[in-house]
Amino acid sequence: MWVSAAILTITNTYGCLNRQSTAPDTREYEAPKTPTAARVNGEPISQALFEREYLQTLARYKRVQSRVTEDLKSRLKSNIIQKLINQELIVQKAKELGVEPPAEQLENLWLDHKKRYGSEEAFATFLEQVGTTAEDLRRAFAHDVLKAAVFDRLREGISVTGAEIRTFYEKNQERFQQREQVRASHILIRVPKSASRKVIRKKRALASRIRRLVTKPSADFAALARQYGQDFTKNQGGDLGYFPKGRMVKAFEEAVWPLAVGQVAKVTKTSFGFHIIKKTGQNSASHKKLSDVSEQIEHGLLSEKQSQRIRSSLATWEQTAEIEILVNTETSSTNQPAVASPIPGLTSPISTSTGHNP
Repeated sequence: MWVSAAILTITNTYGCLNRQSTAPDTREYEAPKTPTAARVNGEPISQALFEREYLQTLARYKRVQSRVTEDLKSRLKSNIIQKLINQELIVQKAKELGVEPPAEQLENLWLDHKKRYGSEEAFATFLEQVGTTAEDLRRAFAHDVLKAAVFDRLREGISVTGAEIRTFYEKNQERFQQREQVRASHILIRVPKSASRKVIRKKRALASRIRRLVTKPSADFAALARQYGQDFTKNQGGDLGYFPKGRMVKAFEEAVWPLAVGQVAKVTKTSFGFHIIKKTGQNSASHKKLSDVSEQIEHGLLSEKQSQRIRSSLATWEQTAEIEILVNTETSSTNQPAVASPIPGLTSPISTSTGHNP
């Protein structure tokens, strides 16, 4: 589980970035006078790593923001040093808990991940586009694997009792009320907002002809929807699934709700175009039984218990760690080291997700 989570978060973190190059501008940063940006329980975090993270993150921000203020730069530096401290805490706890994957296994996981890019050339292009290096991407991948493994260990041994499930059910009755719903399929003939009267008449005539086809005794509505439909629902035979009142636009809703199941409404005009609507089902309002939702409740309670243990463990680790921040995050004097001062923990917690967020 932790392997797939790590791969997913790496993809999500970098995959949504603008495909234009975000190579960092080194003029934004002067060489530091100390090789160490911070220490966590005596373990150093290099100034070079901090600098790379800052410049790469700044470059990505500049791709989506026209103006990057000095205050934003300062906050980015603070966030990055805290992120690196958090990562080092996870590394240390992975060793302590004995969940570090062997180097060979981690290497194989990384190579499998790289295959997602297709080729070395495509991988190199990706790195250039997002403004990072293979080394830094691999380090981020390895950290996500470690973090997922640590979190999986923390989740072990947690369970939910039947009494807890019943108590939640009884205290949250409103969550299990099922409103009356109908199910419908439709065939949409789109009409552009700028359509002329002549075009509108032709579209209405087409919709009327399709309605005559779907009301024939031997008609296959789904097949006709796939043939004539002009929206994404055509791929599922026009099926819209179940929906309560208030979900659809007014004209559509007024056409479908009075129908008997199996009946086809008259051609209905909405802002999207002309619809041929068939009512295919109806469910009365009801209350879900405990037996119907116990698995759902158990999953939710278990997830919350696991998250709580993770948050509690992380808070304890931060509070008991000896952390020295040596880098100055103020933009006016970035190249000057701050006075080393051990602090009990951090001002922001480690993320309980399996991603790495700058």
